[in-house]
Amino acid sequence: MPDDIAAMPQTTVGKAVPLTNPAMRFDLKASMVVIEFFDAQGEVQRKIPSERVLEAYARGQDPAFPATALVVDAER
Repeated sequence: MPDDIAAMPQTTVGKAVPLTNPAMRFDLKASMVVIEFFDAQGEVQRKIPSERVLEAYARGQDPAFPATALVVDAER
């Protein structure tokens, strides 16, 4: 490796852009996979499911009916 390259300081500006676009991650609170789409700066521009849906699942609510809690039948 040339000396001039090794002497240059390594700095990054902003977030690192993911290797794949879109990228998938597992949301532990909602217990589901999230697909995220990034812009050139590495910022999330869109996600599936939406943040509103993730928050509803994390609270244990049906996202179509946010005021209604999901009922789990313990006898099944």
